[in-house]
Amino acid sequence: MGLSCYMKILFKSHYILFIAIGLITTFIYSFGLYGPFLFDDYPNIINNTPLQFSIINSNTLYEAAFSLKMGPIGRPISYLSFAFNQYICGINSPFCFKLINLFLHLLNAMLFFLLIKKITAYFLVSQTSSPLDIKTGKSIQSKYPFYIALATSTLWLVHPFNLTTVLYVVQRMNELATLFTLLTILTYIHIRTNELTFSVLKQLSLLTLGFLFFFLGLASKENTILGIFYIFIIEIFCFKFQFQRFHLLKKAYPYLILLVCLSFIVILFYMSQNYSYRDFSLQERLLTEARVLWFYIQLILIPDISKMGLFHDDFLISSSLFSPLTSFIGVFALILLITFIIIIRKKQPVFSFGFSIFLLSHSLESTSLPLEIIHEHRNYFGSLFLIYIICYYLMTLNKLSHQLKLSLILLLFATLSSLTMIRSYMWGNEERLATWMYQHHSESSRTLLSAGNMLLKSNSIKNTETSLALFQKGHQLAPDKLTTTNALISQLYALEIPVPEELIEQLMLNAQRTFLTPEESAAVHTPELLCNTHKICHWPDEIYLKFLSNVFLNPSLRKGHKCTIFANIAIIKSRKDNYKEALEFSGKALECDPDKAQYHLNYANLLIYFNKKQQALNHILIAKELDKSEKNQSRVRQNMRLIIPEQKIGHENEAINEKEK
Repeated sequence: MGLSCYMKILFKSHYILFIAIGLITTFIYSFGLYGPFLFDDYPNIINNTPLQFSIINSNTLYEAAFSLKMGPIGRPISYLSFAFNQYICGINSPFCFKLINLFLHLLNAMLFFLLIKKITAYFLVSQTSSPLDIKTGKSIQSKYPFYIALATSTLWLVHPFNLTTVLYVVQRMNELATLFTLLTILTYIHIRTNELTFSVLKQLSLLTLGFLFFFLGLASKENTILGIFYIFIIEIFCFKFQFQRFHLLKKAYPYLILLVCLSFIVILFYMSQNYSYRDFSLQERLLTEARVLWFYIQLILIPDISKMGLFHDDFLISSSLFSPLTSFIGVFALILLITFIIIIRKKQPVFSFGFSIFLLSHSLESTSLPLEIIHEHRNYFGSLFLIYIICYYLMTLNKLSHQLKLSLILLLFATLSSLTMIRSYMWGNEERLATWMYQHHSESSRTLLSAGNMLLKSNSIKNTETSLALFQKGHQLAPDKLTTTNALISQLYALEIPVPEELIEQLMLNAQRTFLTPEESAAVHTPELLCNTHKICHWPDEIYLKFLSNVFLNPSLRKGHKCTIFANIAIIKSRKDNYKEALEFSGKALECDPDKAQYHLNYANLLIYFNKKQQALNHILIAKELDKSEKNQSRVRQNMRLIIPEQKIGHENEAINEKEK
């Protein structure tokens, strides 16, 4: 019995095959499941206190769902998933979070399999006179949709470029958006392929379900909006607007799409106006993204894990069309690609379809929005369709034998699996990940700082010395940034090494001149955050206060961060027993942001010190109403105990509730 016979038997056992692929993928990713939380995991999950509830009720669920303002409607589904994750496993279990991410990755691969199988059936029937039943996929080439879909989804499943989305916990948002986008598309295809057999009522029910999936996706991440355009591309290449029952819809469809496209462009234009917190302009971003797209395509088609990473700030920003020269080449090549897609769309529909979806998947995050330049997870959806192009043409190439096709697919699978396993192993341990990061991205200051901070957690003398060297190099690469300067000074203070006077002077200059991006602004508050929250106080108070006074002179300082600086100064003044000035700065923080519960509690604490208990109680009650989270309510009770004896708190609460009624 030949190899092809064994494969025929195996392919007939679909469930066994799917389980085997799932187990292999799980084994590959198992090396990285014990890895650490990283970067945006901290503000979104670890330090996001409303997610950390111990009692499930409408209040705690609402607070968790809308705990952070991300986008126009927030991302309530994503945050609820994180909240339930911590409720079941605890907030300090990255393994549990990453395991759920892996499950979603496997689920998405199954949905991609179903989507590609249906789409391939359409492409094949357009190239043969044989009748084809889309529901069963039976024709002369009935096996091809299954083989192509299986090869495509499997190679995508183990592609190393997708590892960041799986093992970087916060990117569950991206996985959930992909999940609901796929469910929306599959629901639409199901309606279209059964247009004559389904009753109007059933079609309306399915359409309602499709809209539900769509809105769940929007509530996970905003790029689900692209699902409308994916459906439009599928309609162009597969259904060709040939409605068998709803002929009126055929006439209305182009106008609906035009309306959606115009709305999308207006929204994109409106959201692209705020570049005030980026150190690059709209023009620079657009020129750079033309090169970035080719960088993505290269890493999808020819994966090089040494070029992959969490940060890519070593990617040169395009300052003009010819600086660097690759900006012009990237833009020109992109125009040629789009032109080529349009020209060959009828002769080579799969190529045009695949690249159309890929480019469309980047139309939101890789165009004019003021986002960071590069992130690997932006390719999570679109990368599959470049893989699909390869698998389709390989599997339908008649000149190759079935054995050779199978061998090539298995070779690709083994290669991608090996690369992903190496990456997964590196991501499974902070020290290994840090070493890999700084070895392969030695010109990225953000990578060096992140790696240095990871190494510090090991408490090893050797790693401490390495981290200092990384901070020093990071500062050399970007001496004008607060992130690099602050990290180096913090490490010198921690090691009790004298900080050079010229470095302090550089710090003060940077405080005034550095463009305060979100990351740079966070660096302003980090020393006090570590001291106040984690009791790691390395900076002398007088140096930090002088630093903050210089930050006030920075023209890019935004109101929210100014409020935090006032609050930090108040805490430092309290620590130095200067309660009069502490009260003054705490009042400034409260005046700056009267809707922040913590500022009311801080101010109340100082009022209690000055024996102004009634005023303090008023601010405590305001804080109680502003933030219903368990953590804040616990702080409220602690503060009330400083004013009201323990046994009277319950009666006081009753009186307050009665008064409110």
